[in-house]
Amino acid sequence: MNRIKKLDAELERRYGPSRPEIDAELDALYHAIDVLMKNDCWAFLDTVLEDFTPRIWRTDIDILLGYLTATLPGKSKLPARVKFLDYCRKIHYYPELWKGLD
Repeated sequence: MNRIKKLDAELERRYGPSRPEIDAELDALYHAIDVLMKNDCWAFLDTVLEDFTPRIWRTDIDILLGYLTATLPGKSKLPARVKFLDYCRKIHYYPELWKGLD
């Protein structure tokens, strides 16, 4: 247990305090997208991305990365994902952050 506390302290020192609400939201997001992709709900998932795109500017960057990471395996079946990623790049200009999510 002591090693875990040391690891947590080191991670907090390097990256700041953890944000349990974001972690919980990402867990739910990954699970939901995984279920949708496994059940071939591509049109629905594409609509979710399309509807969500105008709200990107007020969404935590970790959640945006979560959407893009979770949908990466199905990117060829999600045309709205391209626009979603483009908006993310325009609003949060960190070229290295979005690398590999095309």
